[in-house]
Amino acid sequence: IRLLLIVLSLAAPCWAQGYVCAEGGGNAGKGAWADEVFGWMVDKGGHGSVVILGAVPLDEDSRAALFTRLGAKSVQSLVVTQENADRQETDDAIASASVVFIRGGSQSRYVQWWKGTRTQKAIVDVWKKGGVVAGTSAGCAVLGEVVYDAVNGSLIALEATTDSCSPRLTLTTGFLSLVPGVLFDTHFTERGRLARLPVMLAHCKQDLKREDILGIGVDPRTAVCVGPDGVAEIMGEGTATLLRLTESTRLRLANQAPPTVTDLLYTQLCVGYAYDLKKHEIVRRPDGV
Repeated sequence: IRLLLIVLSLAAPCWAQGYVCAEGGGNAGKGAWADEVFGWMVDKGGHGSVVILGAVPLDEDSRAALFTRLGAKSVQSLVVTQENADRQETDDAIASASVVFIRGGSQSRYVQWWKGTRTQKAIVDVWKKGGVVAGTSAGCAVLGEVVYDAVNGSLIALEATTDSCSPRLTLTTGFLSLVPGVLFDTHFTERGRLARLPVMLAHCKQDLKREDILGIGVDPRTAVCVGPDGVAEIMGEGTATLLRLTESTRLRLANQAPPTVTDLLYTQLCVGYAYDLKKHEIVRRPDGV
């Protein structure tokens, strides 16, 4: 019995010592929202070193200068591919950071190239040591316990509502898993993704046998910033949309047929709200609400 308890404790997701910043996308060089969100990362990282991770090169990235202006000790940009994801020098570079920021692009690359490598472990270790792991767009999508991985291409909302078992609807577990019980979706309101997130949650129940997953749709220029206590603060310009299945939810998923997903709990939180992800309750409202 004792051995079984130990194994279960290792396998189950748990809250660790670090911080997570899940940002829904958007240009960090436009608008005042970025100072608040990126400033939170720098502060929680103790104004230490920042590593910006991506899977493909960028011609220019204004976020390095932004981190520096907000007080980061140093900023390094690192492209992590299949070839170097498991190298010691990549591990060392990530391990030196107090803030790890994962860029946008395609989360399929992160899942396929980094999963099971030193890169994955190094990112998680930064978080476990009390650091910050953040991501935008695709980088946001990989932060939860369940990841919509897009390994077969991006699933648009129309496709999710006409083919509930689309081959583009693919989920990954066992990657970073920094926010237990959560699946993040990105660019949420601007791309009409309210129609596809319930279908993802339905597949969590049907395929993963997890009906307790909380779907969080994050708008661009908006961040869900989670502390070690499991409380998420909404920052930026937009909203975070929270969806959960209930005991009354009815599901029907079939190939090339529309889905049935009824009786969901729906909460939409604007900037200034705080939400306890463990207790599933609002713990702070904006002034005047």
